[in-house]
Order: sequence, then C-alpha cells, then structure tokens
Amino acid sequence: MDTYKETFITWNTIAKFYQDKFMDLDIYNDTYQILVESIPKKKLKYLK
Repeated sequence: MDTYKETFITWNTIAKFYQDKFMDLDIYNDTYQILVESIPKKKLKYLK
C-alpha cells in the first residue's frame, strides 16, 4: 500500500475523535467579542 494513502486512511479514521476533543472553540467566544469591541469602529472594515 502507498505510504501516503495509508496515512490518509489512518488520519480520516481518527479525525472525528480529534475534532470532538480539540476543536470546541466556543470557550473563546467571549474573548473574541471583547477583542472586536476594542477595535475602533473605523478599522472594522479590515475584519470583513
């Protein structure tokens, strides 16, 4: 079997478990809101 193909198959097998464990970023929502509110209104166009 191609080494890369085996790697992709392995990663795809565990990707959902990884996502569930490490990709819950809702805990940062309050911090994002504070950051956005601290940027002067005239500079918000850069975040679009």
